[in-house]
Amino acid sequence: MTGKTLMVGLVIIMISASPVCADSDIDEGKTYFNDATLGSNGKSCASCHPDGKGLEQACDYDVPTLQEFVNFCIRDAMKGKMLAADDPRVIKIERLMRSTYCKQ
Repeated sequence: MTGKTLMVGLVIIMISASPVCADSDIDEGKTYFNDATLGSNGKSCASCHPDGKGLEQACDYDVPTLQEFVNFCIRDAMKGKMLAADDPRVIKIERLMRSTYCKQ
């Protein structure tokens, strides 16, 4: 393998390994954002944040911190059980917030 071929291969691997926010992630994030079953009191994320109200600063936080905020809302506002950090619901809600509601 030549140096140029190796470099092109590494760039392709880096691009394919980077997290992308696919439309399906956003659609699933919307579903979870509106899901009142994440808690026990009939509320969803959208109950307190209709159309993302109050989430304009979401991009001010790194991914783990924003995911923690999602979990705190599930626990405190929605009276649900906190989800694991790698739970797809937390990940998709965070991606929705970051890509749709925050002002970058």
